[in-house]
Amino acid sequence: MALEKIGKVLGNIASTTAKKAGEQVQITRLGIDRAALEKQIEGVYAAIGRYCYSKAKSGDPIPDEILDYCRDIDQINSQIAAIDEEIARHRTERDAAEYTVAADMAGEDSQPLTFDSTLDEGPVETVESATAAFDEADKK
Repeated sequence: MALEKIGKVLGNIASTTAKKAGEQVQITRLGIDRAALEKQIEGVYAAIGRYCYSKAKSGDPIPDEILDYCRDIDQINSQIAAIDEEIARHRTERDAAEYTVAADMAGEDSQPLTFDSTLDEGPVETVESATAAFDEADKK
């Protein structure tokens, strides 16, 4: 009798645990669905914003509140442009430093180091081409 009672209790625990796990899975799925719908709404908001911004830039009359948002966008775009310029400056400095290191290692009058093409029948890679590869990777 005691074993039957223990078995019944363990069965109830297992059943309850499985039910709770199933409910948690359903809650997680619904949360993911909800987040996807919220992301769709954000996309619509963005489309509305792009539309209003393009209208303001083309000179169409729009409410002052929207013009304030457009000015904010212009200010942020200016900040982005300044950051892009700073990134370009840092890349230039990085490239110059790499060239200097390569020239120092190769000798004062030498060109930048190249890899020994006899080891690999592929194209000769220079410091400049490696730097270009890094720049390309930075863009991705």
